[in-house]
Amino acid sequence: MTSANEEIAEETRVVDACWKRLRTITLIDQTWPAADAIPAEEALHRWVPEIHEQLATKHALIHRFGVIPIVAVVGLLNSGKSSLTASFLSQSNRTRVLRGLGRQEGSQRFTLWIPHVWKEDAAFFEKLLNLLAQVFETEPELLADDPETAREQQNAVDRLACPLIATDPLLTKHKLGILDCPDIQRASGNAEDDKPRLEMVKRSASICAAAFVVYARNQIEICTLQTILDAMPDARRIHVVNLIKDESASQIRREARTVLNLRSHDPVYGAYDFLSASYTDHTPMWDANRSRSPEERLAASEPCFFELREEESENTPPSKIAEDRSMAALAQRLTPQAVKSRRMKELLQEFYQDLQSGLDQLERELDKKSGALAKASHRLRDECQELLTKDGHVQIKMSPEIIHGMEQSLGRTASFYYKWLLLPPRKFFQAASRLIEKGRQFSPLPGKDLRKKKAELEAKWQVQTDGKIARGTVTPMDVQRMLSLWSGATGDYQDPESWQEEAEAILQRFLTEDKTNLTETEWDALTAPLWEQLPKRARMKLVTSACLMLGGLLLAFVDGGISLISLQAMDLLGGLGVVASLGVNLQGAKEFERVLEEKLGHQQVANFHAIVCDIVGVPRGIEPKNAFPNPTVPPKRQQPSYGVNDRGWSVHAINRESMREIRSYGC
Repeated sequence: MTSANEEIAEETRVVDACWKRLRTITLIDQTWPAADAIPAEEALHRWVPEIHEQLATKHALIHRFGVIPIVAVVGLLNSGKSSLTASFLSQSNRTRVLRGLGRQEGSQRFTLWIPHVWKEDAAFFEKLLNLLAQVFETEPELLADDPETAREQQNAVDRLACPLIATDPLLTKHKLGILDCPDIQRASGNAEDDKPRLEMVKRSASICAAAFVVYARNQIEICTLQTILDAMPDARRIHVVNLIKDESASQIRREARTVLNLRSHDPVYGAYDFLSASYTDHTPMWDANRSRSPEERLAASEPCFFELREEESENTPPSKIAEDRSMAALAQRLTPQAVKSRRMKELLQEFYQDLQSGLDQLERELDKKSGALAKASHRLRDECQELLTKDGHVQIKMSPEIIHGMEQSLGRTASFYYKWLLLPPRKFFQAASRLIEKGRQFSPLPGKDLRKKKAELEAKWQVQTDGKIARGTVTPMDVQRMLSLWSGATGDYQDPESWQEEAEAILQRFLTEDKTNLTETEWDALTAPLWEQLPKRARMKLVTSACLMLGGLLLAFVDGGISLISLQAMDLLGGLGVVASLGVNLQGAKEFERVLEEKLGHQQVANFHAIVCDIVGVPRGIEPKNAFPNPTVPPKRQQPSYGVNDRGWSVHAINRESMREIRSYGC
């Protein structure tokens, strides 16, 4: 049958395996801004860092405590606790352990001695300090290297609640951590004064696998010791009798078993009084004190603690006491028992509880972020649509290609007579086209002449186009204001000036990359019905107005910089006002408006929104299906971008199979 110790040890191994799996198993599949497979541990660290820190701390403590347990050294006044502690330390550190014979001379504080390698592991050492702060409810203090300063620290009775911490390389060999506890009895002798110390012992029990309970030979029957033992109910007790006089080891072992109600296999350790006349008759041959005089033993103050056996034949002669019965060799027997500590059990339970809690929080956090990102994307879509919509109609971004396509279609579908009448406005249009082709560096003088010609033609045909063009112009500042409103709506307002670089980049890309247009056949299918349905008196004015509008747009491109010009569909025909003034209700004009909005306007809004997403750092495609046509501009993610770098937005999916595997740990 598997023992409780073996079961808990197995659980410890499972925790270690779980932690390793968390570092390798892909829990989150990221699809934007870049494809990435995110392991579970990294996901917890990124989205629920508090839980990750708790898990890392508990895993480190479980891993460390499972190999090197912490043992408390407790006892009454003058029992030899500090001497026992010092016996595990290197010679250089023994002078830092405060020892004394009177009520005023012993250590007044809890001091944790740990293997030096623990401090060398900075991450673990920080976790250990945090654990001690939780246990003792105050930050620990490092024990000074200087013996005199260390003495002052240990004598600071008003700092009882603040533990001291020190390291020793020999503890690595012993595989032990030692918590040296102060005397339970206070100098006043008042039991009420002992309560704070007992409370601290109770707290320390949560991190200790075992307790060395130290008695002076004359203290075994003192009832106060039971109070100490009650304060550490789950720690394994190792009983140590100090200052034995001339009694045999077996006699002390039997008395301790009777008084302390021990089982036959419970270990009891002992050390003989340096001044005992029969010292060498009882202590092991490997005891360094055997060759010293009583005075030298006192000066060295290095008691030899060894296991006492109930059968006298195992204790005498001293040559039968093997070195593996030394107190220093105890760690080899303690380590398998370390998992019995209450704190270890709690850590195992808390690790799995924290893991489940972390996974729950991770799912909620990703859902929250996904919702926030979707909201930001939808709001950005609405802002883009509003920017390119006026009076309920989608504006159409004008480009030389669209303007040429419409002008040439009007020429192709007109009768010979109207082609002849359209020559003056079409010549103006073609001159404006040539000006565009030459470039801005040649624009000032030709542009001035063309504007004069345009003014003459507008006066002749009583039309005005500049106002419509001005109202349809979208500048970088317009985009900046749009982005500012959008950022405010998502909970992170950024003033318009901060968006200047993004706004200019958006318009530049849109002007350069958006190639939305109709084919010649599609254009002709729209312009031909206009010629057929327009009364003769309206044809010339409407179409001339359209040519002037198109030419004016070309001139606007010369001066517009990176601004874009967007118009309603009917503005391309000189405006619905021309048609309305003639009292004409054209089905062809309505079809012209509908087709241009659907095939040009909506596609351009989709392309504009896609470019804005790329540049500000929002993924494409989050908006509802059929909200926009699919964008035709290729994706080109801006690096860095506001959404990715400032807001930390990303698109993820939880790997459900991995989630089920991780949740199965600890079940």
